[in-house]
Amino acid sequence: MLEPFKQFICDTCAGIIEKPEVGWVEWLCYYDEQKGKLINKNFRICHHETRCMILADHHHVSDNHLNNMLKDNSMVIQLYGMLDPEPNVNPQQSKGVKVEDIGETVEFLRRLTLPYYEEARQYWSEEIADGYISEANEISPYFPHNLKSIIERYSR
Repeated sequence: MLEPFKQFICDTCAGIIEKPEVGWVEWLCYYDEQKGKLINKNFRICHHETRCMILADHHHVSDNHLNNMLKDNSMVIQLYGMLDPEPNVNPQQSKGVKVEDIGETVEFLRRLTLPYYEEARQYWSEEIADGYISEANEISPYFPHNLKSIIERYSR
């Protein structure tokens, strides 16, 4: 079982990132002329190795060491600001949501903040097909004890 917030699964090679110090976070950030605002998308966690950092050469890449993102929740705070800058921003200055896909961004937030989510998410399709947590509401699958039980049931 992966150690929560210490080990992650690389989005490129699917190998285990053994510790945050060897992990990397990358995403695209660009100004959308039509929408008149910055857009962030394609959030990824990968090994800090050239073979896994697939956005590294993109001219709109934003990136940082995974351990920097985790140590003070800086990435989480940044993502919350991208999702909803209000109420602390002057409404005349706000451009609204700054992510292309809210679902993708929430998925990335879950990976950084929910214990056992990183590993359990790879078993969602099996869990759904089996109806293992069939009585689930919109929040119960994300409780750590449920995520841990999915891993215990489906990991091989």
